This record gives sequence, C-alpha cells and structure tokens, in this order.
Amino acid sequence: GTAYFGGKIVYSAMPYHGALAWKLDELQRKKEVPLQHDNFFADGVEGVLQDLDEAFSLPKELFISNQFRMSFDEDGKILSLYTFLYGKDENGETETYLVDYDSSNSSKMNVWLSGEAGAEYKDEMKLSPMLRILEEANCQVMAEMMAESSKEDTFEILYFGKRSFASAEGLVY
Repeated sequence: GTAYFGGKIVYSAMPYHGALAWKLDELQRKKEVPLQHDNFFADGVEGVLQDLDEAFSLPKELFISNQFRMSFDEDGKILSLYTFLYGKDENGETETYLVDYDSSNSSKMNVWLSGEAGAEYKDEMKLSPMLRILEEANCQVMAEMMAESSKEDTFEILYFGKRSFASAEGLVY
C-alpha cells in the first residue's frame, strides 16, 4: 500500500500532473500587483505600465501577443484589463506578462510570468502606437459625450496592433 501511495504522490508532484503541481506552478508564475494608478483619465495606460514596471522592471519595448483590452467607467476608474505583453530584457531574453484584472474581484492585477508568447517581434505588434494614439485622443471628453448620448456607463479600449483595412467604412479615430 505504501509504495502505491508514495508513487502517486511523486506522480502528482511532477510537472503538470495533478492539482499540487498546478498549484506550485501557479505560485511560482502568478504574482499579484496592486493597481495603484486605477484611473485611466488621470494616469492613462502609462499608469498601469508604471505599476507593472515597479513590480517587474518591464522591457523598454513592449509587444502585445494578442490584444490589449481595458474597460473603464465614466469617471475613468479602470474596471477590467486583459493583455499579454512581452519584450526582451537587458540580456536579450524574452519576458512575458499575462495581465488580468477585474475590479469587482480585487484591487490587484493577476500577472502570470514566463509563459509562451510565440514571440514574434513584429513592428505591427508594438504597444507604443496605442500609447501615442491615446495621448492624442481626449478619451474623457469622448466618454462624457457617449455617456450623455447613449446612457452608456462602461467604455472599452481594444487594441490588436497595427492592422490594414480594405475600406474606411465603420472606422472611427
């Protein structure tokens, strides 16, 4: 009986076998980072990046693996955030940051480190163009106008990197 149970314990502690292994992996890879800059109008996306940078010393140039999605209310309070960022550290190694935040669950961002990004360092996947666009846009005024006209109280930024479109129909800058 002992050998059987002993073997089961070893098996369940091996990478990706059993709940214990998943829990240990999560403890090593998952970090909780307080979102101190939680007002988009006051701090922009840069505030979120500043909080992440203080926790992890982010690479200077960041790329998105899939999307950058953030919602906020009419006062600018960030309600949710989901993105997968990656970049090269000072040693040229790829670092990844899967960021998930939901203000209704916690005041902290969940960040999973060192995942597989399938990291392709393509210019169109850089995060910096989104930051430049948001600097130029007056999101607060736009949110206030939309709140008045449509009674919406939640707004979202969704960025997929640089894309080309066959026509300008339906696009808003």
